[in-house]
Amino acid sequence: MRDASRSSDSLPVGPVGPREPVKQRWIRHDAAAIVVHRDGVTVVGPDGAGRRFTDASAELVRVALDFWSEPHAEDDLVEHLRALAGGCDPALVAETRTCLLAAGAIRAFDHDTPAHAPAPRPARARVLVGVSGAIAAMDAPALVRALLARRFEVAVAMTAAARRFTTAETLEALTHRPVARGFWRGGAHQPAPHVRLATWADLMVVHPASATTIARIAHGTCADVLSAAATAMTRPVLVVPSMNEAMLRSGAVQRNLELLRQDGRHLLLPRAGLEAAVAPWARTPIAGAAAGVAQVVAAIELLLEDVIRARAAAAATIETWDRHYERAALAELPWYTEQLDADLGAELAALPRGRLVDIGTGPGTTAIFAAQQGFDVVATDVAAAAIAAARRRASGLPVAWVLDDIVDSRLWGRFDVAVDRGCLHCLPRSDWPRYAESARRIVAPGGTLLVKVHAPGEGGDHGTTPASADDLAHLFGEHFSLVSARASSFDGTVRPAPKAVLAVLRRNGATR
Repeated sequence: MRDASRSSDSLPVGPVGPREPVKQRWIRHDAAAIVVHRDGVTVVGPDGAGRRFTDASAELVRVALDFWSEPHAEDDLVEHLRALAGGCDPALVAETRTCLLAAGAIRAFDHDTPAHAPAPRPARARVLVGVSGAIAAMDAPALVRALLARRFEVAVAMTAAARRFTTAETLEALTHRPVARGFWRGGAHQPAPHVRLATWADLMVVHPASATTIARIAHGTCADVLSAAATAMTRPVLVVPSMNEAMLRSGAVQRNLELLRQDGRHLLLPRAGLEAAVAPWARTPIAGAAAGVAQVVAAIELLLEDVIRARAAAAATIETWDRHYERAALAELPWYTEQLDADLGAELAALPRGRLVDIGTGPGTTAIFAAQQGFDVVATDVAAAAIAAARRRASGLPVAWVLDDIVDSRLWGRFDVAVDRGCLHCLPRSDWPRYAESARRIVAPGGTLLVKVHAPGEGGDHGTTPASADDLAHLFGEHFSLVSARASSFDGTVRPAPKAVLAVLRRNGATR
């Protein structure tokens, strides 16, 4: 184990004297528009007021704005100007800085901001943007850019009619993802695009939603990849209608909107806008225009509050698990065992060979055993350090090691066997339904789920959430049948060995 008593915070340091005051630095700000022309520079502030500089003042402004493209103090600019021109009036520089600051062309630079680019932060949630054939489709790039700026991961599905108003290539350039345009893109072995996207997304927004697309979603017609993805979504779908006022108020559209509402879809009500089909000089505000990008983003933020909160908690959990594996020798971890528990090994050995997923592989003991038994193994964990340690132990065995969180899983395809040795009881009970949903999705009909958890009464000693056989039957009962549940124990470094429940569950449905 590493010596945790000697951290960088405890290293001896020399005498600390008074610190010099930190100079205020300035940097360009995008709140102002800068217009450069032949005889001067005009700075248009966010208030719409224009400040025009000419002759020598214009040259000073141009140099200052270029210099402050990176953070610098005011006296640094003075020295820079002296180097360029051989002389400079500091009072004139101070006046220029005051004008640019007032105009929103520069801002104070935070001294705590690192000079280098910050490390990428994980996406807050995944949003599928569905674009249909209404005039507001021209706003799709702006919506995608706004979502990306707020650290959402974004994918796009488009109808053929939508491509009359904006291009898939533009959206692909923004998202760095292929736009789903039809049902059969990619290899035959891959999930259909609408299923893949519906499983991937935390939320789908249909913006704009034409009358045709609203009808398709309301009635489950699935005539295109967008309506099929919306129909397949089990998570929130936000529909943003966009059409002529007469169409919006028609009985058919109103009935379809009511169907969507009753089905649990979210509707962002239209606003007043101008009808593009009317000549520009004859347009007057009417109802039916799609809500603006800012309103759509605000609605998405609201609907995803719980998801974003859960993602932040998951990130903290992952960091904690990584620390466990980084700070202790593998053999010192409480859940470590060199050989797989005999009862779990016997259950595995009795099953037909096929695809197997090891959920929360940790040190990789279950995955290694399964690979040696001839299973086609995928081993998952939320901790990169655990995956690295397990891979080293596997010594080249044919195991696919995957970073994945079972309560927010991105695994594709079906498995004949899923094994969980001690993952479920590490989750709060509030996460158990999401775990069960992932298990339903990844275990093939007729497949087997093996779950080993701390028995009731063990949780207080280990900080886990134990489960009884009845708890497991209730949790998985909608899609699995409980074949058996027996009293067991966890092999490992803890003495006495913690009591456990080993459950064997069979996925309902016809076998493949």
